[in-house]
Amino acid sequence: LAPEEIPLSVLYEDDDLLVIDKQAGLVVHPGAGVRHGTLAAALLHRDPKLARVGGEGRAGLVHRLDKGTTGVMVIARHDAAHRVLQAQFVARGVNKLYDALVWGRPRQPSGTIDLPVGRDPKNRVKMSTRSMQARAAESRYLVAQELPGFAWVQVQILTGRTHQVRVHLTALGHPLIGDETYGGARAAGVMDPVRRRAILAFQRPALHARRLELDHPTSGQRVVFEALWPDDLKQLWCALGGIPR
Repeated sequence: LAPEEIPLSVLYEDDDLLVIDKQAGLVVHPGAGVRHGTLAAALLHRDPKLARVGGEGRAGLVHRLDKGTTGVMVIARHDAAHRVLQAQFVARGVNKLYDALVWGRPRQPSGTIDLPVGRDPKNRVKMSTRSMQARAAESRYLVAQELPGFAWVQVQILTGRTHQVRVHLTALGHPLIGDETYGGARAAGVMDPVRRRAILAFQRPALHARRLELDHPTSGQRVVFEALWPDDLKQLWCALGGIPR
């Protein structure tokens, strides 16, 4: 893993933690077909001492967000902090809140989605609630704002499965706007030209990791980090007729 100079938006920093607001389009770790331009490489450029924190190539990363997802991520700056943070994630001691812009309006203003998530047996790049090797996954949602044909939904995930928010909201019947993988590319059916143009221009799942709450690995104090919506998400919601908060 080689360092790369990639701009990062830092929300908070001390001797133990680095908290960033991840931009859209940034892959967290190198993987299949992606060797360069990752968050891990950007972190190494910013702080070379992260090279072996959490293990070779991890660069202090404790969790991940999808390439198209924006928002709060926490990075450990030394191994002791990494162990404490990782244990919190495993024990479900970290509160994670997401903002999602979805198609349609859920029938219930709030609820719990308790459906296992695993690799889709027919498409290996997708996750599914119908997988034979699914793992338990639970999400709680609250409709924050409704528009004709759309909704802004806040989702708290109690587990951390791959694509959990995207899969669970799709299972509810309300995929994310812009999410081609899970059926969220539907602009052709939108008659209003302003809305249709805004949806076509939005080239990622409309998902933002808004807030992360955890115990500081050294002080033990409960801390909360929050990232405002990026401009593209605000512009999309305004074009649909909503009011970002």
